[in-house]
Amino acid sequence: MSNVTPESPSKSIRNGVFSSAGIGTLLMGLTRFLDGNNQEIAALCVPILSGVISYIGVYFYCRWMEPHELVSLRSGLKRDLAEQKSVIDDSYADEQTREQARRIYSATKMKLATLRQDFISGKYSITAKANVNPHEE
Repeated sequence: MSNVTPESPSKSIRNGVFSSAGIGTLLMGLTRFLDGNNQEIAALCVPILSGVISYIGVYFYCRWMEPHELVSLRSGLKRDLAEQKSVIDDSYADEQTREQARRIYSATKMKLATLRQDFISGKYSITAKANVNPHEE
């Protein structure tokens, strides 16, 4: 299994509070278009509705969000592809270098294509690491 933890509870709570406040403000603004008695009833329902809508939104946000480390790995692979493609297209590189770059390019494309599957299966165990200078030890 992976060592990546989902979004921290404090971030989820903060996102929930902000989204609930924003949705509540929007719904309160919309209640002014209703007539008298319906406006009062709608205004009383706004806190409940905004909470429910926010909960559903934050649930789906946390459910489908990729961990930051996985996004970093994906962008790193895309940068690698660009570098490898430049070697393949380089007219000054010899044929052996270009052939090696083509093989590496194909392997990198496959890594990128199966990144999410490999992460879920546990092939990648990604953890956030502190920036440490290896020469200071």
